[in-house]
Amino acid sequence: MRTGARIDSTRPMARPPRRGGRSTPKGARPTHLRPLPGGGGPGRQGADRSPLHDLIESGAHELFGDASAVAAETWASGLLRLLGDVADEAGRGGQPVPPLLEAVIEHCAERHDPDGAVVAAAVAAVAPPPYDRAARTVADRLVGIAGVPGWVRLIGQAAATRAFSASDPWGDQEHLIVAFRQPGEQGEHALVALVDHGLSGQAVDLWIAADADEAVARWREAEAHGMRVDELPIGVALARLRDAVAAAEFWDGDTDLRSDTFTGHRAMVWARLRRAGLDDGPPTPIEVPDDERDALVADFLAAPEGSALVTTVARTEAQLLASALVGLRADFEGRPLRWSPAVVIELLLDLIPRHILATDDQQHAVPEVVRAFVRYAGRRTGLADEHVAATLQAVDEAEAEFHELASEPDPPDAALDHDHDHAPAAWPALPPTASAPPEVVASAAAAPVLASFAALAGFYGTGRKLTPNGHPTLADAWALLELIGSDERLEEVYGATTVKHRSAGELPHLSFLLRWAVDAGVVRKQHGRLLATSSWTRLTPMARWARAVTELRDLGPVAGFYAGAPVRGRIEPLDDLAPDLLRRLVAGPLDAEALLAEVVDVTGRRYVWNAEHLRDPERRTTWMRPDLDRLLTLLGEAGVVDWQGAPGHDTVGWRPSTPLPGTVSLTPAGRWLLGG
Repeated sequence: MRTGARIDSTRPMARPPRRGGRSTPKGARPTHLRPLPGGGGPGRQGADRSPLHDLIESGAHELFGDASAVAAETWASGLLRLLGDVADEAGRGGQPVPPLLEAVIEHCAERHDPDGAVVAAAVAAVAPPPYDRAARTVADRLVGIAGVPGWVRLIGQAAATRAFSASDPWGDQEHLIVAFRQPGEQGEHALVALVDHGLSGQAVDLWIAADADEAVARWREAEAHGMRVDELPIGVALARLRDAVAAAEFWDGDTDLRSDTFTGHRAMVWARLRRAGLDDGPPTPIEVPDDERDALVADFLAAPEGSALVTTVARTEAQLLASALVGLRADFEGRPLRWSPAVVIELLLDLIPRHILATDDQQHAVPEVVRAFVRYAGRRTGLADEHVAATLQAVDEAEAEFHELASEPDPPDAALDHDHDHAPAAWPALPPTASAPPEVVASAAAAPVLASFAALAGFYGTGRKLTPNGHPTLADAWALLELIGSDERLEEVYGATTVKHRSAGELPHLSFLLRWAVDAGVVRKQHGRLLATSSWTRLTPMARWARAVTELRDLGPVAGFYAGAPVRGRIEPLDDLAPDLLRRLVAGPLDAEALLAEVVDVTGRRYVWNAEHLRDPERRTTWMRPDLDRLLTLLGEAGVVDWQGAPGHDTVGWRPSTPLPGTVSLTPAGRWLLGG
C-alpha cells in the first residue's frame, strides 16, 4: 500500500474543496500497521514480529522499484502523515500516544539491511527535528552496506532553481510553483501549492509535478483566459510558500477544506523550507499602516470614481464608508486594492453587517460606495474591464440580502459585555499598593507565582549559563522543574517506551515562567547567562504581586504562553475577554464550564471566524476549552482567581472534550484589583 502521494506529470489545474464539503473518509487502518501472523521476509520472524518491520519492507520494496530520490521523499512524507493519523486516533481514544516515528527509526537501525537504509534515508529527508538527525545517523551508518544503490545517498538534496506564481484574474486563488533540481535525476520537478486568499492565505493543496517546464506551460496556455503567470525570485516564492503552509497549520481545524495530497506532502514541504533556512513559526502578518490607509482613502475620493460618488453620497459619509472598506480589506487580508466577486460577497453578506454600525443613510449608501471603490481598485491594479464588470455584478446580486442583514436588530446583550465596535475591554488598573488592606496583602503574598519567582531568583543567583538558543541547559531544567513543582517532565513514559525532550525550550510552562520572570524583573539576561536582580529583592510582597500581574497582562497571557507555537496567533480571543471574565466573578463564584459557555456565546457575536468549523458553537467549545483552562490556570498562579477543583494537568485522560470541573472565584487580591 502506498503511503505517499505520487508525482503527477498530467495533473490539471486544481480547485480547492468546496466550503462545507465532506471530509475525506478515514477508512480502515492500513494493512501494514496490522500485525501479520508468523511474519515473513528478511526482517524479524515469528508471531512477535512488529508491524513496523512489515511497513519498512513494503515501503523499501516500493522505493527500490521507483529508484527515485524524489519519490522517496514523497513516500516518507506520506508515512509521517500516516503515523500522525494513528497517533491522533490513539489520543482521541484516551490511549497513550506511542512514539511511532522514533520506533520506525529504531527498527531501521535494528534491521541493518538495504530496506532499513532506504527507509531511514527517506525519513531523514522529511522528519522534523530531532527525528531528522536520528534518522540521518542511522542512514549514514547503513548506506555503505552491500545492496544499497547510490541514489539513496541523494535523498533530500533537491535544490530550488526558479519559481512562478499563477493566479486567477482577481487573485482569489494562486498557484505557487517552485522548480527543484534533484542530483542524479534528469530535468526539474516542481513543488506546487494552491493558496486560497479567501481563506486567510491558506495552502489548501500541495503536490509534485514531475516536469517543471510542462507544469508552467499548462498555466501559460490559460493566460488567454485571464490566468496571470509571473516569475518570482526564489526567496520570495519560498517565503510565500512558508506563510501559506503556516497559515494552514494555524487554521488546523479546516481539514475539510484541504486535499489529501496536502496532508501527504506537508512534511516534505516543511523539510525543504527548513533546508532553505525558513522556520516553521506563525505566518507573517501583513500589516497596512494607518498612514497608508488614509492616503488610499484620500486618493480614492480625489479620483474620478470618488468624485463621481460624492455627487450622490455626502462626502463625509463617503469618506467614512471608504475608510471602513479599506480597513476591513487591510485587516482581513492586507491587500485593500484586491477586489473580486468572492470578496464582495464576503464583505456585504458577512463582514460589513457584523463590523460596521451604520445609520440608515450610511447603510443605504454602502453598495454604491463599494461599486465606486471596485472601479477605482480595478483601474489601479489593471484589472480587465470584464473582470471589473463581474465584480460589480456580484454587488448587484448581493445588495438586497445585504440590506436585509444590515437592518436586523442586534442580538440582546449576554452576560459578557459586547461593544458594537468590538474593542476589547481594558484590564483593570492597579490601585496604589500602599492602600491595600491586610487581607489583600496576605492574599497577594500567597500568589503561587511569587513562590516560583523566589525559587528562580535563588536558583540563578549570580548567574547560570544559557544555551545558544537562550534556554536553560537540560541539567538546569531538571532542577528547575523540581524547584517549582511543575507537572512538566523532560522524559515522558508511554508503556515501555521513554520519550526524551532534547531542549528546555520544548517545555511550554517552564519557558513561559522564565519569560514572565524576565519581564517582571526577577531575573535578567547578560552575556548568555541568566542571573537574579537586586531590585526584585527590595520590593515588598505587594509590589512584587502587582508587577507580576501587570506583566502577565502585557504578555497576553494566552498569546504569551503559546508565543512559540507555530499554530497560534499573536492575538488570542481569551486575552481580549479576560477583563470581562474577571468582572463576571465580582458577583460571586461561577462554574468553569459556565464561564466557557459565555465565552463561546460572546465570541460567536464579537468575532468573525474565517474557519468555518469554528462558526459552530459546539466545535468552538471544544477548541476554546483548553485556552480557558490555560487562562484560568495562569490567573490562578498570579493569585487573581481561585479555581477550586481545577484539573491536574498530569491527570491521564483529560481532553478538550471533557468539561472543565470546579468553580472559579476571585481571591481577595483579585477582588481588590477589580475594585471590590
